[in-house]
Amino acid sequence: MSFALTLFGDSDAPNTILHAAGASLVFGIVGIALLFVGYFLFDLLCRRIDIQEQLNKGNMAVAVVMAAMLLAIAYVTAHVVS
Repeated sequence: MSFALTLFGDSDAPNTILHAAGASLVFGIVGIALLFVGYFLFDLLCRRIDIQEQLNKGNMAVAVVMAAMLLAIAYVTAHVVS
């Protein structure tokens, strides 16, 4: 009900909703880009380990480290963007 009142009750509401949707899209793209940058930086710094090869072999330790690293970057990015 409040969404309908917000959407149709005020002439500025559609602009506000569109602005919020656009901002969410931009921040989502920025977050994904930062995840890619973080992955490639980590890959660059860990030259002794071929991460992609280890993941293809099924090395679960490398997979867990990569998952933790990506989650940490996503957590930090979400708090910086908000």
